[in-house]
Amino acid sequence: MNKLQPMAADAQATLKTSIEADIVTVVFSVKPNGEKDTPRYNLEQHFDFHAVTEEEAWILATRSLRIDVQSMWRKAKDKMNADVWQDRKWSVRDMLDQTRQKADPAQKVLNAAAKMSKQEREALMELLKDMD
Repeated sequence: MNKLQPMAADAQATLKTSIEADIVTVVFSVKPNGEKDTPRYNLEQHFDFHAVTEEEAWILATRSLRIDVQSMWRKAKDKMNADVWQDRKWSVRDMLDQTRQKADPAQKVLNAAAKMSKQEREALMELLKDMD
């Protein structure tokens, strides 16, 4: 049995998609346990769309779009506003063109601090001051 070979630690994560006839080939990187400082591996997978109807392909595509909308809804301040969220029409083109941005580390700290008690924030401030 051949074992997967880990990517070099400094290698960039891979995501490539190509289509030839009814076969879609996707190359992506994975981590076995998702933990920081564990190796990544590239996987190449082939999806055979032979005998899949256009309607079935749309249903399949909608699954990941639904997950994106659920994520946006969870983060929204107005998530309970039916005027904003009920029967909303989404542009799939816009969703495809949207690039994923890395979270701002400073914003992460601020979000965490907002959930802390005053004493916890003061302790955090002391830790931050000692980092110099």
